[in-house]
Amino acid sequence: MHLNRLRIADLLLELRAPLPPAELGIEQMLGPFFCPVAGPAADVVLNWVEGDPSPPSQARLVYDPGEIWRMYAAGEGGAFHAHIRYPGGQHEAPAEALLTTDPAWSRVRLIERRPRAGGASLLSLGAGELVVRTRILFGRGIVLHACGIEDRGSALVFVGHSGAGKSTLARLWSAVVGAAPINDDRMAVRLFKGGARAYGLPWGGSAGLARNRRLVLRALFLLEQAAAHEAIPLARQAALPLLLARGFLPFWDRDLMARAVAVAEALLQNVPAYLLRWKLDPSVIQLIRSVG
Repeated sequence: MHLNRLRIADLLLELRAPLPPAELGIEQMLGPFFCPVAGPAADVVLNWVEGDPSPPSQARLVYDPGEIWRMYAAGEGGAFHAHIRYPGGQHEAPAEALLTTDPAWSRVRLIERRPRAGGASLLSLGAGELVVRTRILFGRGIVLHACGIEDRGSALVFVGHSGAGKSTLARLWSAVVGAAPINDDRMAVRLFKGGARAYGLPWGGSAGLARNRRLVLRALFLLEQAAAHEAIPLARQAALPLLLARGFLPFWDRDLMARAVAVAEALLQNVPAYLLRWKLDPSVIQLIRSVG
């Protein structure tokens, strides 16, 4: 049995598997997030095995986003089963996995059927992301559909739906002295005493931009394309529905949703939020720096 640890958004994940990371094919995506095995107790213990990933016969479907995965509930105690399936290529079977977890998402089992030996485990795709974005809710955190920028020693997070300009912003900031993109599609934020921190995640957008960074969060910007630049301060009540609509939320469970809403409310009490209307032009950076 191989034992490895990852630190993602200050969550410690312990991976137990019969194969090393290289044979699981996860080093390219998750490599920058590996950390020493010795240390405090893990937040999540994840056991990986190869086998049949079919959902339990008695499981009931509780959430179907209509794309890559579905969530099932089965049995007593609030356990969940996420069935994940990525289509295969022309001559390759699909990659498939069943992620079974306790209600706190601290004990996880991933049963996986890879289409070929050496193929990347779904840990480096949807399975690993689902664990992180759910478990982080128990640590006053949330994962947002967002672009993150490191600017002069702290983080700016730009939250937006697909097409709002997150990747364009990341490209524009890459040319700015004293700044660097962290991720162009997903960012984690967590609350701590006195403020919040922003974290890069392994899962980026089409550009593959995903840096392992941990920074104080300076400001949140909710993106909206417009004919001219404008940064409008948002009160918490106005910002909350906009932020939640751009978060990765656990719609399959009432208690988890309550946690997500509470985290978002607390985040907006501690970090200034702005509605950023912009026209996909580099001159917006001066405006952003003037308010955030």
